Parts: sequence; C-alpha cells; structure tokens
Amino acid sequence: QPMVQRCFMHDFSLGADRKVPYAIAIGGAQQPQAATTYNYSYNLQKGSPFLAWKGAFLDVTGMWRGRGSDQMAHPMGAEVELANEAGFALLGTESDPWPDTLLPNTFNFKGYALQKGYPVYSYTGNGLKVTDAITPTANGLERNVRATGPGTGAAIGKAFYVLAAQGNSIDLLPSGEYSVDGQYRLHIIKGTKTAIIAHKDRKLLVLQLDMAKGSVGYGISF
Repeated sequence: QPMVQRCFMHDFSLGADRKVPYAIAIGGAQQPQAATTYNYSYNLQKGSPFLAWKGAFLDVTGMWRGRGSDQMAHPMGAEVELANEAGFALLGTESDPWPDTLLPNTFNFKGYALQKGYPVYSYTGNGLKVTDAITPTANGLERNVRATGPGTGAAIGKAFYVLAAQGNSIDLLPSGEYSVDGQYRLHIIKGTKTAIIAHKDRKLLVLQLDMAKGSVGYGISF
C-alpha cells in the first residue's frame, strides 16, 4: 500500500540545513513489472514535487531523536532533485519572471484527497480550480495537472504553465525526451507546448496547459 507522511524535509535550493515546513512524502506501492518502488516529496506551499528517490521510504529518526532537534525526515535512497519553485503559474508571456512560490492572492492550497492511496492536491484562485496528481509507474513517476474554470482576475489574458523541471542543464534528446542534469528524463506528450526559461542561476522547463483540454501531464524516469 502507498505510504503518506507529513513532515519537514530539507530544502536543497537553500542548503541542507534549511527546511521545507509544508512537505508531504509519498512512498509508492510496488508496481507490476517494476524492480523497485518509487517515492517522492511534495511542497504543499509551492505546489511542486521537489524530490524523488527509489527503494526504501523514509528515515524519520530525526523527527523524534534528541526531542526532534533535527526535525526532518530523510529519504532512504539516493535523492533526485526535481523543482522547488512554484509548481504552476499564470504568465502573460514565456519571458515573464517565474514566481518563487504560489502567492496567497493567486492560488491557495485547499487540501488533498486520496485516490487509490495517493494524494491528489487541490488549489484554487483566480476563478480556477487546479488539481495535481502524481503516481508511480514501472520506471518512475507520472504527473497530471488539471485546471478548470472560467478564469478571473490575474488569469484574464494569461496562459497557465506547469513547472516540469529545474536544473543547470536541460537538454532535448533525439528521442523527444528531456534530460535534466543527467539525473533524470522527462517524457512529455507529443504536441505539448514547452519552453526552457532562465530563473535565477538555473533553467526551468515549463509546459503550457491547453485550457481546451484542461490538463497537461508528463512522466519522470530515473
């Protein structure tokens, strides 16, 4: 069965001693034909999966040893750094600056519901309802973001983008996949509008959500 753990985890974007206070970690159930299990952690404040790893789930000793002085849970496998910025945003153009987090007056976290044991995260704002579902596959993870509603306020005249990756190098491969820092690959549905944009000292791969379809998705393998 999937495992769900609310916890603090380290924020690799700011250093190993900095915490993600609104984190949730998901331990994947064994999938048919899979040699291992796939796990991830999600930043509820930013609406973004920020770590992934294989195999054993969490070491939670730091949450209680020494009266919880460390406070953090730690992945028990080799970590793959995903993206710890806002998981989605409204942009007028692809050159607009990407936000660091989901601003309180833009999108608000409304909780999550379990579907087959895995959380589906919900956010609302600007006349839109956003759901974010991440599930393990036989060789990684699959993410599907949906956005529905008429769009009001900041959404008028803007497009909805989803952050798929953050890294020092993001390369399009002959297979049509994207390689991120040589650590993992992204499989994106053909026809999805993509863009690589600069953010701080790194690169972001963003996907435009087609509001007529209402969703955009991609796979992560590592």
